[in-house]
Amino acid sequence: MLRKINEGSDVNTVAVTGTNGKTSISTLVHNMLRNLGESSAYIGTNGFGKNDDEPIYFGNTTPDVVTLHNQIGELRRENIKNLAFEASSHAMAFRSYLQCRYRCCDIYKLNT
Repeated sequence: MLRKINEGSDVNTVAVTGTNGKTSISTLVHNMLRNLGESSAYIGTNGFGKNDDEPIYFGNTTPDVVTLHNQIGELRRENIKNLAFEASSHAMAFRSYLQCRYRCCDIYKLNT
C-alpha cells in the first residue's frame, strides 16, 4: 500500500532527530535548498510546507504513518525533489518512518 501511495519520482530526504534543534535544522535545510533554487518541502513542528507556500499545521512534530506517506506521495506527484523533516523519537517508537528512504539522517542536540 505504501508503495502505491508513493509512486512517482524520488524525493531526497533529510531526517533530523535529536533532543534539541530539530525544527531549526530542518527549517535551515529547507530554506538553504530554496535559496539554491531547488524544489523543497518541510514536515515538522511548523507544519507541512512545499517550496515557498505557507505550511499547513497538523498538530504533531511528525505526522502519523499514513499522513506522512501521503505527504511524501504528494511531493513525488508534484515533482518536488527534496524533503527536510523532523523525525521525533516518539514517532520512531511508533514506527512512523516505515518504508521511508533517506539519503541523510542528522542527530542534533543544540543547547544555548
